[in-house]
Amino acid sequence: MLFPVLHKLASLMGYELTKRRRSQLRAPIPPGSKLYVGCGEDRREGYCYSDIRPLPHVQLACKAWEVSQFCQGLGEIYSRHMLEHLTLGEVKLALQDWHKALAEGGQVRIEVPNLAFVIAQWQQAEWTGEPFADRYSDACWGFAGLFGWQRECDPTAPDYNQSYWDVHKSGFTGESMRYFLTQAGFEDIEIQFDRFTDKQIARRKIHPNASDDCHLIATARKRQGALEATNRHNQSVASAA
Repeated sequence: MLFPVLHKLASLMGYELTKRRRSQLRAPIPPGSKLYVGCGEDRREGYCYSDIRPLPHVQLACKAWEVSQFCQGLGEIYSRHMLEHLTLGEVKLALQDWHKALAEGGQVRIEVPNLAFVIAQWQQAEWTGEPFADRYSDACWGFAGLFGWQRECDPTAPDYNQSYWDVHKSGFTGESMRYFLTQAGFEDIEIQFDRFTDKQIARRKIHPNASDDCHLIATARKRQGALEATNRHNQSVASAA
């Protein structure tokens, strides 16, 4: 690839190259659409797609907190196991941005690992032999739940600081997710949990006592009249000034 060559030349001159992706709306996303943010390679029927990577099926290539710059009046924003890959500041900004991008009454649906489950799994891990040799062991799976799978994390790679991915930077319990959604302006917040099936438990060798509530699923809505309330607030602030 060209980047390693350019990186080496820049290093010889005392510089370091940084990869940057340009945000772009690659296909129209009409108001009322359901948008899958952080879709990656995944697809869901009836959804438009947004990801930081310009994959072939992605209509909107942008950061998670830039959606409202390209879309307004969305009916739903869906995110599956993406929010934990953001820093705390990025999480707050993304939720605020999604609230702005949604139509009044629009829904956000977020799925993330349940941090309480992940901690329990990590604490029950057995640290003998080669615990990371088995992908589905409590040790390996618990580590991934806490810190991500950390793909392409070779510290010796010339573009190491730009190449590694699938790293967790945040974690959520039901209480913390409710808090962040409330702070972003959402209402009608519901928190649910899902579990591994018995077949998944057997295949992944997960401790049965740690199998409940492994996935946290949060839904919330942007209330009707939110725009009017925001305008009134802005007008009052302007009048006071």
